[in-house]
Amino acid sequence: MSLLPTTDEFRGCYNRGMELRLKELRKQRGMTQREVADLAGMSVSYYTEIENGKKQINAHRMDRIARALGASPPDLILDTKNPEDLALLESIKSLSDQQRQLIEGMVAQLKANDSQG
Repeated sequence: MSLLPTTDEFRGCYNRGMELRLKELRKQRGMTQREVADLAGMSVSYYTEIENGKKQINAHRMDRIARALGASPPDLILDTKNPEDLALLESIKSLSDQQRQLIEGMVAQLKANDSQG
C-alpha cells in the first residue's frame, strides 16, 4: 500500500481546503460572493463554483481572488495564522532546492495521472 494519496484523494483534500478557506476569508471580511467576484474580475457564478469546490483555478485566478480578499495566495490554501499550517509552510520553505523539485515532480505526476484517468 502506498503512503502517497491517490490523485482523487489529493484533489479532494485540496478542493475542500480551498473551499473552506475561501468561504472563511470572505465571511471574515463581510463580503458577498458577488463582491469578491467583481473585484477578482470574474462572474459570480464562476466564483461560486470555485468556492464550492466545483472548479479548480490556476495561479493567475488564485492571485486575483487573493487580492480581492485582501489576502495572499498561500492564505487561500493554508490558514497562515494557524500554528499547524504555519509549521507546514515553514517546513516546505526550509527544504533544499532538490527536495522542492522532488515534491514538484510528485505533484506534476499526480496531475499527469489525473489527466489520463
